[in-house]
Amino acid sequence: RGELITTFALKDPESGEPLDVRDVEPQFDGSLRVTAHRKRGVLQFSSDGRFIAGLGLGQIAVPSSLAIMPDGRTAVVDIGSHSIFLLSPRGDVLKKYPYVFNGGLACAESFDLGVDGKGGIYLLDGVRKKIRVFSESSSEERTFPVRIFSPVVRLSVSPSGILSVLNMKSTQISFYSAEGRQIAKLENDLKDSTPFLVRPCSVLMNKENRVFIADTWQFEILEIQFNSKQWYNRNGNP
Repeated sequence: RGELITTFALKDPESGEPLDVRDVEPQFDGSLRVTAHRKRGVLQFSSDGRFIAGLGLGQIAVPSSLAIMPDGRTAVVDIGSHSIFLLSPRGDVLKKYPYVFNGGLACAESFDLGVDGKGGIYLLDGVRKKIRVFSESSSEERTFPVRIFSPVVRLSVSPSGILSVLNMKSTQISFYSAEGRQIAKLENDLKDSTPFLVRPCSVLMNKENRVFIADTWQFEILEIQFNSKQWYNRNGNP
């Protein structure tokens, strides 16, 4: 059974006020990389909330989602310039990937970012209901459609390249291959009066293909074993 170890607030290194956090990703050394409202870059904190450094400060206009690669590089979405910045472990800008934007809603909650274990970068666009794929070996972005019902979305990419897509306004999680083929989904059984998922807010799959789902209504983190040949019911069982 999981045990809560500690809690702490992340504070603005300049004003000392609590940060309005947009996204947070842990590194393998336990430190945290964070994007926050009105902060033009990525902030790094220790595992106990102490500010360490700023990365790409002043170069990223409106940072939202971020993801950390196995080698320590950070990919971050800038919804201000409609680009993905790739930062070195020290915070230098290594590359900038523009993505096509045709106007309309561009709030931070409509985009989420994930990376696989091979350097692939995946941008979930909740407005246009598609995933954009970028790689260092190609200058062209690749896209494929996803089935979602509102623009508020969450994306997780496993080290092996399985994509988990959570629609925040529904109780369904869809799983896709890196090529865009839907291979499984997790949803409630409408005939059951006790829902498995009530208000899921985040999903993560580890290298053993175990899926972890945070549910803010039930105050729980749910865990199931993923199998691409099965579709899951409300108990997380085939």
